Amino acid sequence: MGAWGTAIFSSDLAADMRGDFKDLIANGKTPAQARKELVSSYEIDLDAPDAETHDFWLALSLIQWKMGRLEACVKKQALKIIDSGANLEDWKELDAAPSDIKKRGKVLQELKQTLLSPQPEAKTVKKRPANICPYKVGEVFFYKHSNGYYYLFVVISHYTDNGGTYARAQILQAKFQSEAEFTGQDLNKIPAREVNTLIITDWNSREYKRLVKANRMGLAGQYMGKIEKQSCGGIPVFNFRDLENERYSKYIAEHFAEWFDF
Repeated sequence: MGAWGTAIFSSDLAADMRGDFKDLIANGKTPAQARKELVSSYEIDLDAPDAETHDFWLALSLIQWKMGRLEACVKKQALKIIDSGANLEDWKELDAAPSDIKKRGKVLQELKQTLLSPQPEAKTVKKRPANICPYKVGEVFFYKHSNGYYYLFVVISHYTDNGGTYARAQILQAKFQSEAEFTGQDLNKIPAREVNTLIITDWNSREYKRLVKANRMGLAGQYMGKIEKQSCGGIPVFNFRDLENERYSKYIAEHFAEWFDF
């Protein structure tokens, strides 16, 4: 499930789906139309529910309730999952710590009470500004991580969906203690790391703008070296906001260590 916490939206699927549902509603879809599109795009098997299916319905029920658009069928699915204990069994099968399972149980009971309470009135949802990746294919940008090191990423292609245009990038096999160490250097001599490519998002976020303003992100140069494209399966999403948030430190260590630990 890619969970970094016990909250309903503290998983890759739930967090992504929340944003997708908001976007669909903002684009004029009804709650039912949005639900059907999400079931299809997230490949939710209605006949053979699994951990991701449970995660999906729980997250969908909460975001629908918060937006004043909770459907009876979604509410029914979520309450069934909570009352059956299916989601807690998912966590046990994933070898979650007993303390986390207990916290998750409390979260589920809170969700149940929320779903059984009157939902707020539906409000107009504004469209989110589309992401526009500022870097061209072949350009290298630097990123100063909170650990103090500078890392270089080369954009190997762009990825576009309803949220805008993102960068599919590869990290180069080098880290620097200062910007001066790579400024004006021949970046083509630095090989790319043999790790999966990653999709970099949130270019229109306040976090990205903050990083640029603090000179922790910027253009480093061009790259003409050879890039061996890695498997496209399970391409991770690199979110600067999350990487700089201490709440996600454990999740980051598990999922991003292969890029930064060299």
